[in-house]
Amino acid sequence: MIAANRIVMTNSLETSVYCYTPTNPLWVGDNRSCKFAPFNISYPGLNDQLIEAKLANPNPNNPSVLTYHPNKYNLVTDVEKSAIVNPPPSPSTGEIAFSAPTTVPPADFNVYSLPITFEDENRNANVSPLTTLDSSPKILSQILLNLPFKLTPEYEKAILTRTERLRHLNERLSTLQPDALAKIKSDISSGFKSWLAASGEIQ
Repeated sequence: MIAANRIVMTNSLETSVYCYTPTNPLWVGDNRSCKFAPFNISYPGLNDQLIEAKLANPNPNNPSVLTYHPNKYNLVTDVEKSAIVNPPPSPSTGEIAFSAPTTVPPADFNVYSLPITFEDENRNANVSPLTTLDSSPKILSQILLNLPFKLTPEYEKAILTRTERLRHLNERLSTLQPDALAKIKSDISSGFKSWLAASGEIQ
């Protein structure tokens, strides 16, 4: 995740760059399976840092909102070919390495806010599985509002669609009895542990 006046991708492998840049990223050398996506994180003090770096300016009518040049993350200049490339979404996982720039598919795109905090009640092992899930749509919506740079329509739509799906899921879960919720929680936990074992991710 980076915000900079100039971004250069050079001799890189399997790298995803979530970025804001007012200039075309440069594609140099032997890059393989590399992707670009919009800047996707917010944290306290970020706006001040962007202003100090001269990447944005405060809005005179609303200092908490930034003004900035359009994000050119998806207008990559291939230096060797002296051509501007509009990267398509990357191919599916498991395909051979690709040497042209691509973008992160909207379905794989996420937004983040730091620091990540949890309410004390969420630390309680006996809390309902709905406790955290209930707040997920609100959290996603708030992170979307807090991002310093507006997302392009396809990525914003992906986050809003995910938010709506979580809302519908919450509504359905809220109608279930405690024993049914406990069964769902157990099944999810069991499935996740099986995935960890199969993927070799268990530490």
